Amino acid sequence: MELSEFLMNPAVMMIILTIGLVGLLVELFSPGVGLGALIGLASFAVFFGTYIHAGTAGASEPLLFIAGIILILLEIFLPTLGIVGMIGLILVAVSIFNAVPILSEAIWIVAGAVLLTAVIVWILIRFLGWEVKWNRVVLRSSQSNEEGYTSSKDRNELLGQVGITLTPLRPSGFAKFGDRKEDVVSEGEIIPSGEEVKVIHVEGMRVVVKRVKDLDSDH
Repeated sequence: MELSEFLMNPAVMMIILTIGLVGLLVELFSPGVGLGALIGLASFAVFFGTYIHAGTAGASEPLLFIAGIILILLEIFLPTLGIVGMIGLILVAVSIFNAVPILSEAIWIVAGAVLLTAVIVWILIRFLGWEVKWNRVVLRSSQSNEEGYTSSKDRNELLGQVGITLTPLRPSGFAKFGDRKEDVVSEGEIIPSGEEVKVIHVEGMRVVVKRVKDLDSDH
């Protein structure tokens, strides 16, 4: 059996895709030296390279995949109510389904890889003591309290506070509450800079605001 035939086996492709997903997740949510990213990217290169070699995929599939991953990362760094992240997931799915020649195989590969990834991550956390360093992704060391940024523990205190937008919210941007500069998001509408806004919801690092004049008009 040739190497290409071996790699084209759906079970093998599912394992390769799983390795790629786990590698990227470990790199994103744990301190590291880039090994997880390297393993992940190498796995995805093998995944798409195999189908390109077989003639069932072209350059567009890996490009769609890369674009999807970038959009998902943007969603993590700059929350946009899930819109950008959803588009990213769609692009990733389209790239995989276009590359795999048989639809049923594509579904089996993707579903199996997602399930295996979830199981592996659970094992890493439950039995191997892996700690998800979420703040590594959403709160950079450069955004310290001295620069006006606050941690998620402090953000619960913002609920109900009124501040001024420092940048336009489209729907995310920055607002100032007293001497605190915060990354905030609107409920979807665009809010110009210099507007009075009130914090109506806090969930982890996500601070949702609404224009004060809109709240007044609601009453």
